[in-house]
Amino acid sequence: MNKKRSLLIFSSLIIAILMIFGFNKVIQNKYETVLSLRFEGIEKGTNPDGTRFNYENIISEDVSKLVAENSDLPYDSSLKDAIRIIPILPNNIIDTIEKNRIEGKDYTYYPNEFKIVLDYTALEEYSQRDAKIFMSNYKKGYESYFFDQNQYPFMDLNKVLDYFELANYDYPELSIVYEKKFNMLFSYLDVLIADDSEFVSLEGYSFKDIKETIKTSKDLELNQINALINAFQLTKNTEELILKYEYMIRKYALDIGENNQVAEISDELLSILEVNKKSVLLPNAGADSLSIETNDESYDDVAIQATESKMKSGEIQKEQEYLQNKIIALESRVPTPLEVITARDEVLALVDRLENKTKNWVTLIEKTSDEYYQEKYKDSITLIEPAALESGLSMKMNMAGVLILSILILLIYRGIQLIIINKSKNKW
Repeated sequence: MNKKRSLLIFSSLIIAILMIFGFNKVIQNKYETVLSLRFEGIEKGTNPDGTRFNYENIISEDVSKLVAENSDLPYDSSLKDAIRIIPILPNNIIDTIEKNRIEGKDYTYYPNEFKIVLDYTALEEYSQRDAKIFMSNYKKGYESYFFDQNQYPFMDLNKVLDYFELANYDYPELSIVYEKKFNMLFSYLDVLIADDSEFVSLEGYSFKDIKETIKTSKDLELNQINALINAFQLTKNTEELILKYEYMIRKYALDIGENNQVAEISDELLSILEVNKKSVLLPNAGADSLSIETNDESYDDVAIQATESKMKSGEIQKEQEYLQNKIIALESRVPTPLEVITARDEVLALVDRLENKTKNWVTLIEKTSDEYYQEKYKDSITLIEPAALESGLSMKMNMAGVLILSILILLIYRGIQLIIINKSKNKW
């Protein structure tokens, strides 16, 4: 009898465990993964560049597309409704916030750990297996998005440099165009140098090294180009270039007039302020006192303005004289047609060479920049929990469920047993 009872209890436990296991499998229809973010600014709720960090971007459409691409899966448009993000808060954070509020302190906690949950039953194109692959690659996809968003300066160097179509400019304007192009490259490098002046790539380049190399090479190339252009007075249209120079000379004359007027007014103000000097007596170790003259507070500002205006006028006047000399040279040039053609060919060859060098420099800058940001952000995103099915009932709930189900099974068995016994008695 005892053996039979033991077998009955054991059977009821097995049945209960199988039922609880089956129930857990039914309710487990979501995959989840947990990411931790560690980068400068996250503790203040900002991105590395200082802009506001929005954790909803972690599950944005752009990120989902990158994750799908990294998973070799097509993008499923239903992902935007099937995926959600949950910030993970420390156990004691509520108490910490309340304590600071009571003490009158302003305290805001910005989470840096997030759970991403994907309900694969809501997907139109993905199977459960696809959903698991997708979530297993979530960190990799978000890393691609994060690196792309935070690799400042935010500009495509090739697109910026292609803005200058050299065919639209005359030969004497080439050096001006190239100076603008290279100033953009230098500005880009200056941002990277300011971010980390000590970084050295695997190939042994620092951003400072790259900038100095480009500057030296650029100067040599432009000197050769300008020497040929000036020696043979190369231009696509002599009359048009002379008109352009004459226009610039007239404009410079207006600028000189304006600066001279500012200088005259500033000089008059200085004369007035000179009259308003104050004498201050300071005690001296000897019998006499020292007398020091002090100016009105605005005296120095006006003096600086007067000096700057005169200097600007002088600089503009030099440029004006330079253009006048260029006009004289153009009007009196004597190179033979063959010399001009040869010089043009040489200039075009030098321009092509400089263009190729520029492309190579841009490639080097972008490659070094990518390497720098990969190093800078390599530990910014950490996988805390790999992709797994969302947990069903807790251990305690499972144990309680097994116990309750076992008792119910035993009660049902006993009830059925009593019914059978009663029927047997009624027959007799």
